[in-house]
Amino acid sequence: MNKLIAFAGLDFKLLRAYKISILVLLIWGVGMGFTMNSVNSVPSYMMVALMLCMSYPFAVGEKNGLETLYATLSLNRKTVVIGRYLFVFTMEVITMAFAVLSTWAAAMVLNEEFVLTESLLILFVSSGIFSMIVAIQYPIYFKMGYNKAKFVALIPLVMILIIVLQIQKLLEFMKWDISLNDLLTKAMENQVLTYAVMVLGGLLILSLSCFVSYKFYCKKDV
Repeated sequence: MNKLIAFAGLDFKLLRAYKISILVLLIWGVGMGFTMNSVNSVPSYMMVALMLCMSYPFAVGEKNGLETLYATLSLNRKTVVIGRYLFVFTMEVITMAFAVLSTWAAAMVLNEEFVLTESLLILFVSSGIFSMIVAIQYPIYFKMGYNKAKFVALIPLVMILIIVLQIQKLLEFMKWDISLNDLLTKAMENQVLTYAVMVLGGLLILSLSCFVSYKFYCKKDV
């Protein structure tokens, strides 16, 4: 367990190479809440900003040949894979907490009402989408490496975001007798269930993704 925590900590240190980019993304996430004049947009923009940062450890690691270094140290491949997913989970929790605080701050500045339940609902749904995208991207990175996978890994990000943005049209195309507003209303009426589905669903797909990543990484020459 100590090795997993140490490896996750190493990934946090790797982010220092992109500290300016991360700062810009965080400012962008908060700024969108002001420009859109809606504090409830802050959590979703924050999670999008986080998605854009998740490839950074792979980029830095490949640029500096860290995979070879891991092989020479007492770090087996299972530790590398699980440690990186632990890093993802920790980043997700930190970002969610920061998003709530940023939403509250934006509400104070814009003199809007801060409704915690609404912000949390958007945040947990965004978190579920984030987990889904990372769950698809990470096995690609572990299998192909950052340079070969950086464009391929953007495909699930773009596709899922398009589906989310066009979900109303998708519901109409599928001829389902339910609208986006109906879904949101049901989610608001059953918030605890919604939170549980998003959290447990996110953990499940990340766990499956971790297993697939480990299988891919074991077959990769480093």
